[in-house]
Amino acid sequence: MPLHLRSFGGLALTREGSPTGLTDSRRKPLALLALVGAAGERGVSRDKLAGYLWAESDPERARGVLKQTLYVLRKEFEGGPELFLGTTDLRLNPDAITMDLWEFERLATAGDGAGAATCYTGHFLDGFHLSDAPEFERWVDEQRDRLARRMSALLERLALEASGRNLPREAADWWLRLTEHDPFDTRAVTGLLHALLQAGDRPRALRYAERHMALIRKELDITPDPEIRRLVEQARARPVGQPDAPHASATPAASPAPAVAPTTTPAPAPALPPLPRPAPPAAPARLWLVAGSALALVLLGYALLRLTR
Repeated sequence: MPLHLRSFGGLALTREGSPTGLTDSRRKPLALLALVGAAGERGVSRDKLAGYLWAESDPERARGVLKQTLYVLRKEFEGGPELFLGTTDLRLNPDAITMDLWEFERLATAGDGAGAATCYTGHFLDGFHLSDAPEFERWVDEQRDRLARRMSALLERLALEASGRNLPREAADWWLRLTEHDPFDTRAVTGLLHALLQAGDRPRALRYAERHMALIRKELDITPDPEIRRLVEQARARPVGQPDAPHASATPAASPAPAVAPTTTPAPAPALPPLPRPAPPAAPARLWLVAGSALALVLLGYALLRLTR
């Protein structure tokens, strides 16, 4: 039966579920297997392997140590298919060894998110370090980040698909898995709360929300997300066991409709006061004043004329 290299949640080489002689105390050979295994069918050059693991040595000595390590691994697991394939570029022989990373990548590429999620049992090479190989440490960080982001995307897609099928409890399970994968992912916590409230599980929603808010305050010293605080208030106000409407996560809660008063005959409205008459236009008034003055002057002149005769 082929060997198996576990790279999620640590780094270990087993055969039929039992540890091999290549234990954690022999870290460089294990790291070599992880480097070659992660390269997949592309393989990785000997020079790169030497640079990752023995960068502190001169190139000639590093290549010599690499050659010796490859020889020891071949001898230790001889009797079956060749462990390594290639000469300049090395790759692991799938007839001699399997790797959880290969299965994860294969299932994720095929669209089987649930299957891929079963392979991801922890962060890539979690807890495995080589203090004297900084280039290897940098490579591990890059791979760990890449795979963690891919896992997050898979879990979120599974949760959204379950919500789309109106399966809030299944959606909650995937959101919960995502919060365990990344406890600081506010989007995952929000999705979890929406799913639990839709399923009518208010106690769990409150428990997870309060745990997340406490973690955020303690570890990051920041105020929890306003949407999470809103959901907590909403959960506290809802009777136990009352579910949200389906797809409540996509629509905000509606405001309650105003109460309708009983129909009665309306009282007659009071009469409006009459509108004031508009003032007469100013221009005709001025004309009458001028005409009156002129007539008065004519009469006065006529009277004076009579007196002088």
